[in-house]
Amino acid sequence: MTSKISFIKLIRAELKQRGWLLALTCIVLFLSMPVYSMMWLDAYMTNYGPSEYITAAEMYTDIRNMFPGLINGFRFSILTAAFAVFGALSAAAGFGYIHSREKLDFYHALPIRRSRRFAVSWLCGLLTFVVPYVICAALTVAAGAVQGIMDAQLSAACALAALAGILCFLLVYHTCILGFMLSGRTPSGLLAALAIFVYASLVLGTISSLQNVYFKTYYSPGETLSDRLMQVLSPLGLFSAMNNFTGMNGFSPVSFILAAVMSCLLLGAALILYRRYPSEAAGNALSFPAAAPFAKVAVCIPASVFLALFAQAFTGADASGWTFPLSILAALILCALIEFIYRMDLRQLLKGWKSSLVSVAGVAAVLCIFQFDLFGYDTYLPREDQIESIRFRADSFPAYLNSVGYSTGYDDADLYYFGAPAPDSSTHLLYTLAQSGVRSTRDESTGSEENILGAAFCFELESGRSVTRWYTLNFSDAYDIMEELFLNEDYRRSLFPVFTMDREQISGVSLTDAYATSTELPLSEEERNSLLDACEKDLLAVDFSVLQNESPLAELSLDIPDPYAVTSLPASAAADTAASKDSSLDPDSLFTVRGLYIYPGYVNTLDWLEEHGYRIRTEIDPQDVAELTLTLSLESVQSGRYDSLIGSLSGTAVYTEYGDSGLLTVSDTEDIAAVLENTEQYWPDLLGNRLSSGDYLDIRYLEGKGSAAYDVI
Repeated sequence: MTSKISFIKLIRAELKQRGWLLALTCIVLFLSMPVYSMMWLDAYMTNYGPSEYITAAEMYTDIRNMFPGLINGFRFSILTAAFAVFGALSAAAGFGYIHSREKLDFYHALPIRRSRRFAVSWLCGLLTFVVPYVICAALTVAAGAVQGIMDAQLSAACALAALAGILCFLLVYHTCILGFMLSGRTPSGLLAALAIFVYASLVLGTISSLQNVYFKTYYSPGETLSDRLMQVLSPLGLFSAMNNFTGMNGFSPVSFILAAVMSCLLLGAALILYRRYPSEAAGNALSFPAAAPFAKVAVCIPASVFLALFAQAFTGADASGWTFPLSILAALILCALIEFIYRMDLRQLLKGWKSSLVSVAGVAAVLCIFQFDLFGYDTYLPREDQIESIRFRADSFPAYLNSVGYSTGYDDADLYYFGAPAPDSSTHLLYTLAQSGVRSTRDESTGSEENILGAAFCFELESGRSVTRWYTLNFSDAYDIMEELFLNEDYRRSLFPVFTMDREQISGVSLTDAYATSTELPLSEEERNSLLDACEKDLLAVDFSVLQNESPLAELSLDIPDPYAVTSLPASAAADTAASKDSSLDPDSLFTVRGLYIYPGYVNTLDWLEEHGYRIRTEIDPQDVAELTLTLSLESVQSGRYDSLIGSLSGTAVYTEYGDSGLLTVSDTEDIAAVLENTEQYWPDLLGNRLSSGDYLDIRYLEGKGSAAYDVI
């Protein structure tokens, strides 16, 4: 017969036994939340208060953006640790009795159903943390209100941050309860909880690492499938998502719902196991001994590989050469350790030899799958009829274009890393290029380093899935395909940022010529648009061989609002900044789009500059230079290419060796002329076949200074 004692009385009796935990929670949270928040606010206002560099409005905007992080631990790691520690302590205080045979027999002998007993212990643990936390969160908000930073939007963001903090606690709390149900000892129960908490992240992260180690074509520009699964399947990933919540701009209802669902699933699993928890399990390593070999294999295989990869990353050892032996060694050690935890007897370490053998064999099988690419990852290429579009980016594109896709912002990772999709008429050409990459991967022979080119491909399938790969291409194959691609006007428009960027965002245009100094052109909006129109005409008419084989005369650069700086502001301020065309905008809030080169054949651009009185200097006049400093790379020093030049200089020239490099400083006009005659400015080419020696020239003119990469002639 079950007792009819009041549920409230049971709660009160239980809370009395946890007075120490309640007091500790109140003290830690009070110091970590309202007290720390007041100190942080005072320090921020003192150190970053209104000045000539930042206005009061900008300071309060920054504080409002960061303030919710004080409630969920994003801005204070000790609070994050408190969620984990108090989650474990609450679980131990409420359910630690099941690990003592005397206490377990006593509690289970009481006329109270197990589910009711579970609910009492769970609710007391929840109240012990949530009540002090909500009060401290309210005090933190009050501290912000005293400083005059609170408004309706920030109050809502703080409420969501508090909810995120509670979910962080619940994820740890419920995981620890489940871990205790799986073990008859508190230490091993905490280990089981840790394994549950990180298991999905460990498995998925290890798979991504193995792909990176063994697959030659593996390429992950942004969030991978493993990353997305971690945020759904892993308590650790959801804990991180809740902890990283920073305010209304970072609010993701899906993440909050998933965290709540995961918390409920963990709690439900713990309740099911508690109702079946055998009394004789107290004091044993596992509550259900039949699961021992399966748990051992499930933990050992991913953990062994992870430890091997971690050891290699920590020591800098070659991944492909040491992964297998280190993983096998880690598997043997883990098997022995797990058996010791099971039996607490060194003499019985080999008793579970069958599961140990399966674990080691499983580790070997997993590594063989990746090392020998048994599933054909490196040679996989979607069928052409399955592909909707292809994005292509050679490794040399960022150096030449300087900002592939940047003008589109960071909302779409594929756009940033690959640019816009190639036109439909060019899909077959890029597919042919990808096929040559697959062949080179299969044959492992692409030629010398001077004749190869690295390139990333993103295949967007009709099913909606994206496949990314990185291939090593033969330079001549890439050159031929690029020549054909450049016959397509749409491809040129998709490749160069000047065609895709919003001209209304451009706040300034600068010109850099042989003097390696950037000169801002004071242009009206109409003049700026006409100059860009001329550049676009030349880009659409230029032959690919010019971009690849010739050196430009000068370079134009465009200033636009930095997407990072803009998106960190409130919506109204961001819109005002993006719409502003004032060239006096804060330089820290601007991004410079470079790579708009001017070649000798750009008649439209050159005519426009000449018509408007802007002269491009193609050579440096030694009479304009006060001093030159040439920094020589290790390659230049070892090759002796500059020995004859250094020997021909006057006694005023100073040459100093700095370890593996050299520094040549000249101030005599004849010496300056000699250095300039023996060097030429380095300009990148589209496919990266023109390599730089790594030398650098700093020029101090009679008026101003400049610096650029230079090579010996």
